[in-house]
Amino acid sequence: MKNNFRVFKLDEKATVKENCDVMIKRVHEIQAIGVLVDMIISAIVGYFERDELEKTLKEYETALAEFRPASEQYQDAITEVKIMLKCSKK
Repeated sequence: MKNNFRVFKLDEKATVKENCDVMIKRVHEIQAIGVLVDMIISAIVGYFERDELEKTLKEYETALAEFRPASEQYQDAITEVKIMLKCSKK
């Protein structure tokens, strides 16, 4: 990539339009660099966000693995109590 931060001079003999065209071209070159930098930063941020998301998902999977059996035991206990209550009413 060429050095886009070079100094440029306007031609005193050129028309206003020609000098404006030179300035507009320069602005577009600088904008292109800004877009490239933005894309690079977005990619870096995305990498770290993905990493954090994967860590969080693993934590949830671990918690869910512990919760499922406990939830099943809780449901079994409720069912047992319901059966006992029905039997005691008879």
